[in-house]
Amino acid sequence: MQILLPALPFPGFFLAPESPRWLASVDRKEDAAAVIAKHHANGDINSPLVQYEAEEIVNTIKTKQEAHASASYADMLKTKGNRWRLLISITLGLFSHAHLSMPASLEPHLGRRSGSNGREAWSTTFVPDVCTGNSAVGLAVIPLLFVFFAGYDIALTPLIIAYPIEIWQFQLRSRGFSVLWTSGIVAGIFNMFVNPIALGSIGWKYYFTYIVFLAAFVLLAYFCYPETKGRTLEQMAYIFDGEDADSNVLEGKSMEGKTKVLSIELERKSG
Repeated sequence: MQILLPALPFPGFFLAPESPRWLASVDRKEDAAAVIAKHHANGDINSPLVQYEAEEIVNTIKTKQEAHASASYADMLKTKGNRWRLLISITLGLFSHAHLSMPASLEPHLGRRSGSNGREAWSTTFVPDVCTGNSAVGLAVIPLLFVFFAGYDIALTPLIIAYPIEIWQFQLRSRGFSVLWTSGIVAGIFNMFVNPIALGSIGWKYYFTYIVFLAAFVLLAYFCYPETKGRTLEQMAYIFDGEDADSNVLEGKSMEGKTKVLSIELERKSG
């Protein structure tokens, strides 16, 4: 039964487009531009938006490949930007264990920071229901669990997939994602073995630990998780690395407004 649900979407992988960044990394620039054109410009390979995004991707990957012939986990600690990304990956993994993809469609509208803080506020709201010991409240917890997970899955669950992929550079993206899942597994092991002992010793008072935990994450997300909505993956380096980002990335930052204008024009034409 556990294999059934993950197996259902498997045929969809054959319909998914190849990553234009991977295509560019193996010197298939024309194929990368074709993918961008299909999804960003209604198939128009000569669109200025396609030419700009393709050139931005190719230049960024070329620069990274020349600077780092082989990336390693040690590279995550070498720069301030990478250490910032590593902090986000570890803490996001610690605060999330569920995996769902459908609510991810709401993230472009909610934003990353709003979604993360909203989930923690939503979670904290329902903690008192399990702390009173009242039988009526206990019965009310059952439907409220569905309400709780509705907020959890809409707000935080998509972030554990989208956010690390957005913030890490191409050559460290898979390693950053591995760090996130490892920290999530560590948190899951802690919950599995420590929670029963703590609940058996101090009962419902142990839930206050999670209230503090959620409050800490709200502050962490607010001050340390930058908003990434509306930027390309290449332009994301400007947020974390600032003036240390590659020159073509800084140029992409200056072109950000032009890119949005081109996107709006294409949307109007398609409409």
